[in-house]
Amino acid sequence: ENLATGGDDEYIKVYNLKTRKEKGELLQHQGSITSLTFYKSSHLMSTSQDSTVCIWRTLNWMCLHVLGGHKDAVTSVAIHPSGKMAFSSSLDRTLRLWNLVEGRCAYITKPALPKTAVIDRVEWSPSGSIYALVAGGTLQLYEATQTGKPVPCASHSQPRRINAAKFLTDRAIAFAGDDCALQILEVSTGKILQRVEGKSRIKDLSLAVADEGGELRSLLSAATSTGEIVLFEITGEDCETRTMTPALPGSSSRLTCVAVAWTDLDQDDVQGDVQGGVLDVEEGGIEGADEAAESDRGVSAEAEVKANGSTKKKRKYPRI
Repeated sequence: ENLATGGDDEYIKVYNLKTRKEKGELLQHQGSITSLTFYKSSHLMSTSQDSTVCIWRTLNWMCLHVLGGHKDAVTSVAIHPSGKMAFSSSLDRTLRLWNLVEGRCAYITKPALPKTAVIDRVEWSPSGSIYALVAGGTLQLYEATQTGKPVPCASHSQPRRINAAKFLTDRAIAFAGDDCALQILEVSTGKILQRVEGKSRIKDLSLAVADEGGELRSLLSAATSTGEIVLFEITGEDCETRTMTPALPGSSSRLTCVAVAWTDLDQDDVQGDVQGGVLDVEEGGIEGADEAAESDRGVSAEAEVKANGSTKKKRKYPRI
C-alpha cells in the first residue's frame, strides 16, 4: 500500500503503509503541492501552485506528463472512474475537463459561485454520475448528465471553511475542514449522517478500498494541520467510522494534501506493465499515458526522485 503526502516544500513524499516508512520523495513542481489523487494503484496525479497538473506512474515513479493551461494555482484534480478524463480546479476560478486519452483540455467552465469564491476541491463519485465542488464553507453536488449551467442537486453550507471532500459511495460523501470534524453527508437529502470530532484542522482526505478475502475494507486518511496522518476505517452501509492509531509521524513541512492507494497487483500484473507499458487492458485514458511518454521526447522540467538518501535524475518528459 502506498500513501503520498504533499506540502509547502514542493516535495511529494511516498510512504509504505505496511512498514510505515518513507519510500522516497518526488520533485517536479515548482510550488506548494495542493492536491494528490491515485488512479487505482498504477498512477498518481498531483497539482501545485505552479499552475500545473502532473501524471506519475507508480511502478517507477516516472513523471509521464505535465498538463498546463490554468492561469493561477491549481487547487485540486479528480480522475473520472473510467480513467479517461479528469477535472481540475484553480484560483483562476475555472473548472477544466481534461481528455486523458488525447492529453488535452476538452472543456473550460466557470461555475456559478459567490463573487469572491473559488473552487477549492472537486471530486467524482465512484460511478462517475455525480461530482462535488467545494468552495469556502460550501459543498455542492451536481449530476454529471446536466447540460447548460449546472444546478446543484444537493448542498451543505457551514461557517467554517471546508478543506476536503471524498465520496465514500454514490450515496454518501465525507468532508472536513477548519472545524476539526469529519462529517458524512447523505447525497440524496443533504442530511448529515455522522460527525466525528477531532483535535486539529483537517487539510485533506483520501479514500482507499481493498478487497480482503471477499470483504471490502475502506480506509479514509486525513492530513491534519499538526502534520499527522489520522486514519479512519469505514465500516457498514451506514458509513460508521472507527478512528485508528495515527500510522505515520508528523512531517517537517506543512502538510497540504494526502493520497492513498492499495496495491492490488500480483507479479504477473507487474510484469505486464514493464513489458507492455500499459497496466490495464483497456486502451486509452490515464493508463495510455505510459506509451505516450515512452514514444514522445518533448521538453518539460526534469523530475527528480530522492530515495533512501540518494538523488536520481530522470530524463525530460513531454509537456502537454
